[in-house]
Amino acid sequence: MPRRFTGPAHLGLGLCLCLGLTATAEQLRAQDGDAGGSREPRFPLAAGEHTIQDLLQMVGQVRGRPLATDPNAVRGTDESTLELQRDLFLSATEWEDVASAILLARGIALVHDGEDLTVTALAAISPDGQPTRERTAAEVLARPYRIEHVVTRFTPNGNPNVMCNAMRPVLAMAIQGAGASLRTDGTDITVAGLSPRVAFALRGLALVDGREVEPAAAVAWPSDAVHWPGGSMKVPELLELLAESTGANVLWREADRPEAAIDLGAAGELSVAACFTRVATTLAELDFVVTVIHAPQRVFEVLPNRSRFAKVALWRAAVVPAAMVRDPELWPQTVLTTTKMPAGGFAALMPVLAQARRSGNLLVGAMPPDYVLLGGPSPTVATFVAKIEALGSEPGERDK
Repeated sequence: MPRRFTGPAHLGLGLCLCLGLTATAEQLRAQDGDAGGSREPRFPLAAGEHTIQDLLQMVGQVRGRPLATDPNAVRGTDESTLELQRDLFLSATEWEDVASAILLARGIALVHDGEDLTVTALAAISPDGQPTRERTAAEVLARPYRIEHVVTRFTPNGNPNVMCNAMRPVLAMAIQGAGASLRTDGTDITVAGLSPRVAFALRGLALVDGREVEPAAAVAWPSDAVHWPGGSMKVPELLELLAESTGANVLWREADRPEAAIDLGAAGELSVAACFTRVATTLAELDFVVTVIHAPQRVFEVLPNRSRFAKVALWRAAVVPAAMVRDPELWPQTVLTTTKMPAGGFAALMPVLAQARRSGNLLVGAMPPDYVLLGGPSPTVATFVAKIEALGSEPGERDK
């Protein structure tokens, strides 16, 4: 039988953070020990409202040591809360990754410095004079929210100078504060900076190099069918529908949440994936984008496209071919893609580039003579891919 949505689910208050988390963690450790100690302990993150200060305190408890906190990083966050619809049980690694992604969207960074974890304002981070760890590209992409200053190398098939020139303006537009730097010796491309930005740069480089790239986070949905209620529904209820139907947690900044009622169309039975796509499409029509925070735990965040937080979504972008951007089964999300340079070259492209940059939420990089790199909300990207294709294209060969 399909699961049915009957209205906003009742959400209990958050558990006592200091005592509740510690006690439960000890119980979970004991359970894991009884099972032979082969599994990593799980730590709870309870449904309900949590302040940023609460979240930081819980990260310290999971790590078993306090965090070093810059007071400027958390100033003004006392009243800022986030609400989880469902309990989460996370390993220590997952806990840190989820917390780091949530905080990063709010301008706060959990930065690794050896064994220490420092809470600092993202905008205050300077790449100058920072200790840098050498990581492989695979290590950076596996945990992009383990925030540290890293350096890695990318060996392209194409011309590294052309690729660097294409990516630099995209990085400059996508990243505020300390970014990711690119340099080449003519063979390899060295990427350095904060790991989330470096991960974004690596995915972009792989894309323009013509490689098949896994999305930043692929979501595995249950196979259940769910009931789509149809009719009219307010946005807060729509978010509850999304959480209840998909087993997801959907974070939303209270100040951004519109209260208008939305027409959901006709009722019917949908797959979980189709339900998520339907909700994300509805939110996209209100100029919001749904971004993935942690795919395995199905934690998402809804961000207004024109807010300063929306650029954080680019670091979580799905890297997809241009044809997939227009796929009706792709739920509206932040994407990174390439399309062919028009036959008239860069001169023919200029009017479209100017229009794209005026849109305020689209990143564009030209890679003459063959490719244009586009990043942003998939509906906007699809619109401009179509505009560029309408200019006419011719098959070019990648500059060797």
